[in-house]
This record gives sequence, C-alpha cells and structure tokens, in this order.
Amino acid sequence: SAREAAAAVRAAKATGKPVWVSWALSDDMSGNLISGESIAEAVEALHLEPNGPVKACMFNCCSPEAISLALPRLRAAVPPGVATGGYANGCRTVKSPGSSNEYREDFTPEDYAELCAEWAADGSTI
Repeated sequence: SAREAAAAVRAAKATGKPVWVSWALSDDMSGNLISGESIAEAVEALHLEPNGPVKACMFNCCSPEAISLALPRLRAAVPPGVATGGYANGCRTVKSPGSSNEYREDFTPEDYAELCAEWAADGSTI
C-alpha cells in the first residue's frame, strides 16, 4: 500500500543508503495498487525530492500486462533522477479453472524479454 511504502521509506532513509521502493499492482488492469491507491497517490505519499534518498520506484509480484499499463503513470509521477522499472510474475496469481499449472504457458521467456525491452525503450531502467 502507499502507506506501507511511505513507512518503509521513512525507516530506510535513516540508513543513509539509497532507497528503492516497489509496489504490487492489482490484476484488474485498473493501473492501481492492490490496496486500491492510484500510482499518483502512492508516489505522492513518499514525498520524493529530486536527488533525494529514493533512487528507484518500481512494480513487482504482478502481471506483466499490469506493469506495462502502470509504468507510464509511474514515470510521469516520479521526479527526475528516480529510476523506474518492473519485475513481473511469470505465474498466475489465481489459477485458471481446470488448470493445475500456476505458470503461464502463454508467456514465454522470449515474450518477457521483449516486454522488458519495450519498458526500457519507454524510459524504464530497472
């Protein structure tokens, strides 16, 4: 959630080390976090500053399609100098009816590499 990420950032800042933040997105293709907040709300809760301690914001543990939808919103919301990116699931968060396989047969490693190249071409660096 936006609140959990903000609390983690406050604690991580105390280390003096660079901070990376990652959120999980809803699979409903709304472009919002699982907790319901928009990307803009999540970023706003971090109170980011250019050249501040938060060096990266990204998404993980969600579908590649959800990440593709949300990355442009994230890039628009973070200040200059904050890197963006994603690390998508290769599995389903909910198994398909009649399937015992949690992994997606319709999404190959080559598909994932192509998608990552698209994210990079659009400005993400992680």
